[in-house]
Amino acid sequence: MIDNRFDLNRHPWFLYCLQCQDGSLYTGICKSVVRRVRQHNGELAGGAKYTQGRRPVQLLAWQAFVDQSAALQAELRFKKLSRPQKLAQLSHWQTSPPLASPEPEARPPTAESDAAP
Repeated sequence: MIDNRFDLNRHPWFLYCLQCQDGSLYTGICKSVVRRVRQHNGELAGGAKYTQGRRPVQLLAWQAFVDQSAALQAELRFKKLSRPQKLAQLSHWQTSPPLASPEPEARPPTAESDAAP
């Protein structure tokens, strides 16, 4: 369940769970769920090696945490669960992508920005 004690614009950490094309689950933590899913799907650089051969991936659910430590602890607890236990837990998580994206997307340099003054 999401921790409502903070604003999503204050750079929380997220624990997310993906379903890969082969049906396997992948769990990780990040600061921008939307960006991370795009990375896992190969739209942006930086996806995990595990998901590269299992694309496309679909976001199943996520939870927000006040800091990286809390998200990491929750991830470790979640990864110890059996698949049926994980699926049961996911029913209590948020299912639509968070509206706030604390980290702006990296943009490739333009010709104008590369030009010397």
